[in-house]
Amino acid sequence: MVTKKKKVNSFGSEVYGWTEDFVTELTKFKPTIKLHIHEQSSDYKHVLACLSITYKRRKDKIGFIKETCELLQGNSREVVLLKLTRIQGLAAVTRRLPHSLQDERFYRKLFTAIKNVQSKNLLSTAAVIEDFHLRALEELPRALLTKKIFAKLFEESHIESAKEAFHLTERLQPTWTTKKLVHLLSEVEDFDQLFDWVKRVSLKTALPPSPIKSVPLLEPINSLKMMRKAGRDFRNCLKDDDKILEVISGQTYYYKWLGDKKVIISLRKLDYGDIWTLEELLGPRNRSVSNETVRRVIKLMSPLGIITSNYSSEFDELPAFLRRRG
Repeated sequence: MVTKKKKVNSFGSEVYGWTEDFVTELTKFKPTIKLHIHEQSSDYKHVLACLSITYKRRKDKIGFIKETCELLQGNSREVVLLKLTRIQGLAAVTRRLPHSLQDERFYRKLFTAIKNVQSKNLLSTAAVIEDFHLRALEELPRALLTKKIFAKLFEESHIESAKEAFHLTERLQPTWTTKKLVHLLSEVEDFDQLFDWVKRVSLKTALPPSPIKSVPLLEPINSLKMMRKAGRDFRNCLKDDDKILEVISGQTYYYKWLGDKKVIISLRKLDYGDIWTLEELLGPRNRSVSNETVRRVIKLMSPLGIITSNYSSEFDELPAFLRRRG
């Protein structure tokens, strides 16, 4: 990537070093072009930038310099842009370029993008083409490259929001088709509110079934109503939307202990495979539970393949086979 290094050239207009080199070649070939560029300097920034990129790609550099001088000499910016669009295929996007000169990387990415008809059409929806629009073309899932969604991108953060909302909703709503998901995302008015939208649509989803088989003394909390009620009864955060979304997404699962003590048991799924670990045992108001209750829960969970190392290491007197399972 070429560094943005501002210089002031001999004829007074501010340009970046990488375009000034090109201007120098032009004026060597035809010195009278210097005065014309000076007179048009504020309007010709993008023209010189685009031509400079093209110059570096051309094998016949002398021929291109000659063509460029003929193009620039005595022509208005509008004429130059019109002819330039024919050279580069920039017709749909030239007049949407930013007011100020960008770095060389910007124009290289732009030229790469407009080779693709879909990308060129998407860029034509932007009022002003910014660097983050070019980044969006590179990073967004292909399904999200629609005019409706592209038109809602107003800053860098919207790219990350759109990607994360897309993948999160895919996980939370596995029965939705990609077409349905993209349609619903495109209807979101403000991409700053994407995660609020994900929450709203996902909280209408049923909770997944328990990851372990039914056993005595464990009651799976397997509905939104049960989670809200458990949160109120135990005065904890189970009633919060974020906790419910963790369950819907398959990251955690909660159970109520039906023994003589009131306890909420949480399991968390590991990042690899279908393996669950005993995460927490908490009483009302998130109070700690007795050692005896912990022992009983571990004894129940270990044969089910649940990793209990968070707790079993605290109890040396446990049978060795239980400690090994943890």
